[in-house]
Amino acid sequence: MWRESGANFCRNCGRQLNVPAPPMKEKSLFAQVIAKPLVALCVLVIVFDLVYCLANFGSISDELRIRKVSVSVSYFLDEVTLFHIGGEALVVYFILILSVIIICLGLMIYGLVPRAKEEHGTGDSEPVLKSCMVGCTTIMAACMFLSVVYLMFVTASGNPPDSSWTDAYSEQLMAFLLNRAGVREELMFRMFWIGIPMAVLVLTVRRDRRCWQYLFGGFGMSRAALILILLSSIAFGMAHLEGWGWSKVPDAVLGGLFFGYIYVQYGLHAAIIAHALNDVILVAGYVFPFLSGLGFLLILGAGLIVIVYWIMYPNRGLFDLKNMQDYPDEMDCGLLEQLTRH
Repeated sequence: MWRESGANFCRNCGRQLNVPAPPMKEKSLFAQVIAKPLVALCVLVIVFDLVYCLANFGSISDELRIRKVSVSVSYFLDEVTLFHIGGEALVVYFILILSVIIICLGLMIYGLVPRAKEEHGTGDSEPVLKSCMVGCTTIMAACMFLSVVYLMFVTASGNPPDSSWTDAYSEQLMAFLLNRAGVREELMFRMFWIGIPMAVLVLTVRRDRRCWQYLFGGFGMSRAALILILLSSIAFGMAHLEGWGWSKVPDAVLGGLFFGYIYVQYGLHAAIIAHALNDVILVAGYVFPFLSGLGFLLILGAGLIVIVYWIMYPNRGLFDLKNMQDYPDEMDCGLLEQLTRH
């Protein structure tokens, strides 16, 4: 009707009427078979953990009221304790941790939705594959697979990491510690070791008035960022020496490299979710051991496929030091756009 009346564009969808619609692109097999199911599984793990914590909030709170934890800053082999939290303040601290995880997951979903809509309209899976959510979950699947391979090797050699310290904690307290680790350690090792130095660097070199936004990551790779990722990963690995032993250090350094890249490329919120995913899958094992083990095996299988995919289709420009810029680009957008542009 609109074409007959001389209109050039559809009043409903805005498509030009006298030009045929562009052909639908063929959707990526990797996106349909691996990436999307992996995203769904990882989101399910995080949501299950949150539901578990909320359903058992009373018993976890009772456990926390008689405890006291330290808030500290780590530097390689030692930590500087800033202050201690106990009693009702520790319960509030736990609420804040859960709130941060919910906000971070919401930001990732918020960034994924428009890309999923674009894929639905054009058939092009590229925007979804380059999204923060897919990048974060695929990277963590590969990281978990490599971690398991390493731990199997050191266990077979008779030198497994010492996890006996966890025996002293109840199920409720472990749920608190596992959720706290993702938030606390990303602030300590990614924001403190990468974000703050990068903010000072761009303020000094470029006089960037948005330098404070670099604290939240998502500014992209550069030579400076790569150096800071390496330093933060070493610090992260050495922080696991006490309690776990030397055999845990290489595994933690490897995890630190992955977390550091996620922080630099996608943002602090993505690094928190990635770290939480790595830890809180154990919480599901408290309630549904079989399903937790099955989910873990599925993530490991996806991790192996992701590694094979990376080998077959490598991103050659990712660590091209010769052509890599010294510093990240100047920040030209607000914080929300910075964290959701992938």
